[in-house]
Amino acid sequence: MIDTDKYEGHTPAPWTMTEDMQSVMIPANHQSVDDMSPYIGSSSNARLIADAPLILAAYDKQVRWINDILFRLEKMEEASVSQRLRFLLTVQEELEMMIE
Repeated sequence: MIDTDKYEGHTPAPWTMTEDMQSVMIPANHQSVDDMSPYIGSSSNARLIADAPLILAAYDKQVRWINDILFRLEKMEEASVSQRLRFLLTVQEELEMMIE
């Protein structure tokens, strides 16, 4: 689970990128996320930018999980009620583990 509290105060969407921003490079030797704030506006923005790959990976994992569930549900058209119930209970357990 991603701790979204650390992004509180980030610049709200919609975002745009100007030509000036395309040439700004954040130094690789910065000491912390807070050191990046002069380049991107705030430490909340810096945390959001730094974690973007992790957020995208988590999103991708969830989409694949949902697609897998939908695929399995399609295959269960002829399944009995008890088989469907067992499947849904398994999905519920998986979801609860993800949330923890």
